[in-house]
Amino acid sequence: MLAAAVPNWRHGDLERLNEVLQALGPRDIYVPAPGGDVRIIPSGIIQIAKENSMLSFGPPNAKRTVATHFWKRYGLITHNAEDRMVYVMAQSGNYYPAEHVQVLPVDEGRLCWSIVICRIGSDEGDYEKVRQEVENMKGYIPKFLVVFSQRNFQKTFTSEATIVMQPFGSKLAQPGSAERTNIF
Repeated sequence: MLAAAVPNWRHGDLERLNEVLQALGPRDIYVPAPGGDVRIIPSGIIQIAKENSMLSFGPPNAKRTVATHFWKRYGLITHNAEDRMVYVMAQSGNYYPAEHVQVLPVDEGRLCWSIVICRIGSDEGDYEKVRQEVENMKGYIPKFLVVFSQRNFQKTFTSEATIVMQPFGSKLAQPGSAERTNIF
């Protein structure tokens, strides 16, 4: 989002860059939360900080960088620690490495929580196995499950795909009754 909205976000004039981001209006902002979860900051305005992830913080005897903090608290490696961090305008004291934040138009990101798309190759499992794996995901109950299975035919260089989409947990459309679509 930053690269598309403000291409020179890493080195450009902060005041001008943040004006552009403010003009885009509120966005739903997804940030890391403990336990591998994601926290949504609804209708926030993302801003770019002058600091990068090498910023040290904490008590004098226990200072650590933001990059180290994200590793220890969230298990996330910050690959671009030299990049400017971002923050939400209403929470200017909370900095996030830009690579660990997702910014989407308001309500658009909620679709991601509604649909799970799984791709399986031949002999990698069936719909029921995939459904069980999704069901076992911690705290994640989608509204729809899409299973995309693909078989490649070496001699003709074609692919065949079967797509099954059904309300999660229902028995409405079982595999086999779905239409097959040739991709190539």
